[in-house]
Amino acid sequence: MWITTITFLVIVTSSSVTGLATNVRLVHGDIDGLKPYEGAVEVSINGRWGTILQVTDENTTKTICKILGFGYRGFTVQRFTYPGTPLLNKLQCIGNETSISQCKQEPSSHVTTFWYSPGIHCFDHVYTDIRLVPDTPGTNSSGSVQVKMDGRWGLLCDYDSDSVMVSRNIDKVLCRSLGYETNDNIPRRGTDHGVALSWIDMAMTTCNGTETSFSQCQFQPMTIYQPRCYAIRGVTCKITGLATDVRLVHGDVDGLKPYEGAVQVFMDGQWGPILQNGVDDTTTKTICKILGFGYRGFRVQKFSYPGPPLLNKLECTGNETSISQCKQEPSSYQTAFSYSSGIHCFDHVFTDIRLIPDTSGTSNSGSVQFKMDGRWGVLCDYDQAGLMPSPNIDKALCKSLGYETNDEVPRRGTDHGVALSWIDMAMTTCNGTETSFSQCQIQPITIHQPRCSAIRGVTCIMTGLATNVRLVHGNINGLKPYEGAVEVFMDGQWGPILRHGIDDTTTKTICKMLGFGYRGFTVQRFAYPGTPLLNQLQCMGNETSISQCKQELGSYRRIFWDSPGIHCFDHVYTDIRLIPDTSGTSNSGSVQVKMDGRWGLLCDYNSLSGVLPSPKIDKVLCRSLGYETNTHIPRRGSDHGVALSWINMDMTICNGTETSFSQCQFKPMIINQPHCYAIRAVTCITRLNGLCASNAICAAVPNAICENSRCVCRSNYRASANGACVQN
Repeated sequence: MWITTITFLVIVTSSSVTGLATNVRLVHGDIDGLKPYEGAVEVSINGRWGTILQVTDENTTKTICKILGFGYRGFTVQRFTYPGTPLLNKLQCIGNETSISQCKQEPSSHVTTFWYSPGIHCFDHVYTDIRLVPDTPGTNSSGSVQVKMDGRWGLLCDYDSDSVMVSRNIDKVLCRSLGYETNDNIPRRGTDHGVALSWIDMAMTTCNGTETSFSQCQFQPMTIYQPRCYAIRGVTCKITGLATDVRLVHGDVDGLKPYEGAVQVFMDGQWGPILQNGVDDTTTKTICKILGFGYRGFRVQKFSYPGPPLLNKLECTGNETSISQCKQEPSSYQTAFSYSSGIHCFDHVFTDIRLIPDTSGTSNSGSVQFKMDGRWGVLCDYDQAGLMPSPNIDKALCKSLGYETNDEVPRRGTDHGVALSWIDMAMTTCNGTETSFSQCQIQPITIHQPRCSAIRGVTCIMTGLATNVRLVHGNINGLKPYEGAVEVFMDGQWGPILRHGIDDTTTKTICKMLGFGYRGFTVQRFAYPGTPLLNQLQCMGNETSISQCKQELGSYRRIFWDSPGIHCFDHVYTDIRLIPDTSGTSNSGSVQVKMDGRWGLLCDYNSLSGVLPSPKIDKVLCRSLGYETNTHIPRRGSDHGVALSWINMDMTICNGTETSFSQCQFKPMIINQPHCYAIRAVTCITRLNGLCASNAICAAVPNAICENSRCVCRSNYRASANGACVQN
């Protein structure tokens, strides 16, 4: 090893500066390419700036970065190429200082100029990429190594050696990081290729030879202008023909995510694709797992990404953790193919289908699109200049779109601004009996739409038959998936049913079709506007699709403000409560009942002026609340933040003899409370000797308490002839 002697030049003969360093800055000197958050450390004492001989530890570095506004992070470069006379021998901070004047300082007595001084970089010393730059054209496996940190490429520098130190383990690991299996064990000296920064000091780097990546080695950070780097690290790696890494690339296909794209493998220092049809389903899922997206996904055999393939085939079994463990067939092709194997790391299951009219006003004719992974894509007849006749496919598409059949005339659609193709129609097979296109055998594809030769369109025949059903919430808050207004799907569109258009049996049948069991109740006037597609829907209970139910086609062409709704649970309330409208009046307020774990109002839906007089109903409500009777004066309540109305008071009947409101005959309803014209409230009273459940029930009679379920006068009081409690 050559030992370099550093000569110090004396340029100052006066005494050293004394005092406390109060300020700090970073300076660049003659080093190109540095940022404001890195450089040699200078401190100021009594207005004079100078260097430091030693920054003691990483805490001090991070504290300086924090003081300078770059966050508590960074790393130290003890031999930064910046000459100067040190004002401090040492600076030591613990991390909580806001000024270096609070740090421990050791003044310097040196009057000598040192060629190096401590420097810092206010970012983490973690490299994000590595590359091999050939020193000779055409030698891809041999050249100078560079690593990227903070978005900039830097050299690996053998700082203390005029020639490259022998370091077989280091070179072996560098080659692995570069995609090669090993190296030729001959140390090489590289060149800077115009890069001025040195990121790593190779004289302080240690690898044991077993590392799979250079990032696992122990290395010393450095930054030094390259003319002062004595030997730049270069390597010559052996070409093995084994792919060691994998990634997904997008090419010119718009709208792709990080978890999808053309498959590229890394072999002998270069990235390249796999030949089309070169991966199977198990290999696809294995690649997705290796890339951290889970063991799932589907393959695209003809992904529009050109390039000479590095592999003809890659075959994995599922338990591999690296593609180097998979079976590989190297490619013998030297020509660029227009397509290569691609994958998507999610399941090939479409969640929605739509028909986009190509001509205004033709709702039953247009281009078909599918949604997968939250994105719409077209259906592509990839290998055809025109559309292949496929009546079975078009019939299945029309059924999925809510139509019964199609006109059997192939149509060519347009992309309507959608760049993705989700399905290859040339590889799709339907037998004509499917009730949904998802039951066909379909081939996935992803390709940028300009390369889609023909986009699938259909013209469906309007039949006037509703084929599907769903529940929608509109603007009603607090609803669950198992309740809402009923909408049916007919001839490519969703719409409601006319009010009073379903009965209880139909309601329970719909709940069963939707997977909520054969139960439920009907709300004939649900607050959901729309033009009804059906006047009436009538099911018997044994149907599995509403297309099997009796349907009366809608005859109205105007919007109704309410439509039938259903709740797929039993209309039985489990609790009742009285919410005082005025503070301190525990016996008077708005009535609420609980169903399905949620509180709801009692609503006088058809009364604009106020609550309808109903003394029998109010009497029974008060009994359910624990009081004897009511004041017989109808009251209008408030919602108290409750949006749901559970019971329609206009359709409720009590005869006055009931002991509980649950014994009355009442009509269910759900309506958003702003549309409830009058909320039911009561003022309840209990006389002496009347039934009670608590002292609060008897509060209407001063000095009365509840004892043995009866209102009686408290001690030292007696009942008067007029029903009051008077003192003895």
